[in-house]
Amino acid sequence: MIQEFLVYIFTVFEAIGYTLRLDPKIYATLVIHPDGEEVILGIVFLAGMSMFLGQSVILFVNRVRRGRFVFSLLTNGFVFIFSYLIWGVAVAFLSWIMFSVTALDLIIVVALVGLSTAPLVFGFLILMPYLGPAVGKVLSVWSMLIMTTIVEVAFDTSFVEAAVCVGLSW
Repeated sequence: MIQEFLVYIFTVFEAIGYTLRLDPKIYATLVIHPDGEEVILGIVFLAGMSMFLGQSVILFVNRVRRGRFVFSLLTNGFVFIFSYLIWGVAVAFLSWIMFSVTALDLIIVVALVGLSTAPLVFGFLILMPYLGPAVGKVLSVWSMLIMTTIVEVAFDTSFVEAAVCVGLSW
């Protein structure tokens, strides 16, 4: 059981590495991988935790009580997942309008939106004084580039068309 967990963690970090390098092979690999959804959920989980860690310093400075901290943690987790789900639906809807794709392709794109959270694994870096907001912007743009690559590969379009689709949905 521990070995399976370690293999899973290795697979998650391997997928993060390929995603950060904008390697289009990772998208097809995760779609056909038997544990593809779990790997994507692992990436989203790590990204959400890292982002909250970067933002939680303010809560500690303000001496927020433990109950409110847990409530903030849960609320942030749900908002994080919900916002990326909405972005996935928006990308899928615009792709359906722009590229006339099938419903199966749209479901795949909504699932692959989780991969675009890979740069946010470095979200804890937003707690740096002075540079934190700039790092946050860089991570957001990197996430958008990954989503553009996903749309480009999934719908076999040009980079410009994919960028327009993702930009409008963002």
